[in-house]
Amino acid sequence: MAISTAITAILEGNASLVAIMGTRIYPDVLPQKYSLPAVSYTVTNIQPQDYKQGTAGWTEVYINVNVFANNRTECEAYAGYVRSALTRVTGAFGGETLQTGNNQGESWSYDLDMTQPGTAKMGQGVYIHELSFKLVMK
Repeated sequence: MAISTAITAILEGNASLVAIMGTRIYPDVLPQKYSLPAVSYTVTNIQPQDYKQGTAGWTEVYINVNVFANNRTECEAYAGYVRSALTRVTGAFGGETLQTGNNQGESWSYDLDMTQPGTAKMGQGVYIHELSFKLVMK
């Protein structure tokens, strides 16, 4: 499975998100020298579905997507683009066939110690909106 490729393709397929983020959509973690706003995603669990008679033919993939921004208003707006891209999405992406995507929950945080590289405002902090999804792939 090319899950990371599929997730990146889904997110990059949202024109509103790409207009803001450009290429700042990263698997796992932000790079050491990043710019805001940015998005990172992590695959947290992969569960192939089986029946007593054999394979069911689909896999449930659980992911967390983090949206990083300098203020809460922007972070909320960008999280909306991520939500729109991944909720109830179907089709072929990065070699994978996605049957559906379901939002499993969201949370907010503010990291006072995280500062955008290259800024003079040490301790300026970054807003983080985490979205959790279950993707069903065939």
